[in-house]
Amino acid sequence: MEKIDFPWVKPAFERLPATIPAMPHALMLSGQAGLGKMTTALFLAKALLCESERAEVGACGKCPSCHLYGAGNHPDLRTIEVGKEDAQVAELSEDGTATPVKKPSRQIP
Repeated sequence: MEKIDFPWVKPAFERLPATIPAMPHALMLSGQAGLGKMTTALFLAKALLCESERAEVGACGKCPSCHLYGAGNHPDLRTIEVGKEDAQVAELSEDGTATPVKKPSRQIP
């Protein structure tokens, strides 16, 4: 069984239910960059996708679902990440004012 060893994530894990069926239907992870949010989210996703019976949160690493996850080919897992905004490019018009060419997107690409 895999473990996640970020000490700052441990208090959040302690607030989660002990079994996978008791997990809430959604979780939001937020915080500064570099804290392990993506690693934690993928750890929980793998645990939720795992098909084996187990007493604690974590994946077995041996079932067909865990093998599909490990191969990066699980059909039930989609990751969505917010992309960095494209820098707004401005063109100078004939009267010398700058006009933006493209508005920043408000949708996840």
